[in-house]
Order: sequence, then structure tokens, then C-alpha cells
Amino acid sequence: MILTRKSAPYGVRRRASFIGALGSCILPFLIGLLMFVAGELIILLGLQTYNDPNFLGGLGFILMFSPVLSIFAVVPAFILSILAMKYGVAGWLVAIMTGAVAGVSIFIIGPGDDMRGDPIIFGSIFGAAFGMVFWLSARLSMPQAFIDKSEKAY
Repeated sequence: MILTRKSAPYGVRRRASFIGALGSCILPFLIGLLMFVAGELIILLGLQTYNDPNFLGGLGFILMFSPVLSIFAVVPAFILSILAMKYGVAGWLVAIMTGAVAGVSIFIIGPGDDMRGDPIIFGSIFGAAFGMVFWLSARLSMPQAFIDKSEKAY
């Protein structure tokens, strides 16, 4: 949950962090693109059953452009994840909590009071999701940065 391998080489830690940053930008874009296309197809085929004609496409459009805002969190997350791996505290719980804090910061500084809803709730939810995608991308791409068979697993 919290603790990870401390003895991973710098190149492995850097590569895992880079792939995590890349994944947390590319995956939301791809999901948003699929949602946008699905929303447009629903309208084109006349299958919408709710009042808002393109809710799915609108949410997909927002997700497609989320990397523009999330880059302000991804760059510091890249650096912090290298340090977290160095000290052995790069677990998934740390990534989720850090993502939530970064998300709240971006939502308060960015849209703030101009958006409908609470920026703390939206920021923590989206930030935690992005933090999990960051950690999962890094963990799946470079497992040797997180665990070592000779070390105790946490």
C-alpha cells in the first residue's frame, strides 16, 4: 500500500515515472475520445433517451482535453515519484492521496468558484483517479521499480 522497493536503480525509477506520467495523460484522452465518438454515434442514430442530447460526448470532450490541465500535476508528480521510489514510499495509496491533493489544488486554482459543484469533491475524485492511473501505468510498465523478489513484499 505504501512501502515499495528502495534499491531500484535511478534509470528504472525514471523510466517508471515517465511511463506513469505518459499513461496518466494518454489514457484519459483515449477514454474521452471513445466517449465522444460514442456520444456522437448515439445522437446520429437517434438513440438518446435523456434530455441532454450529448452528455456522453460532452464528458468525453472534457476528458479529451484533461491532459491540458493535468500537466500541471503530472510534471511535479514525475519528480515526486522518482523521489518516492528512492525512499521506498511509492505505493498505490501514496499515489492516490497525492493525486487527490494535486487535483484539489488544480480545481481550486483553475475553475474555482466558476464551476458548478464543489471543487474539493471534484478535484479529489479526479485527482485520485489520475493518481491511480499514474501509479498503475508505472507499476505495470516497470515492476522491478516497485518490488524485488529478494526483498520483503509489503
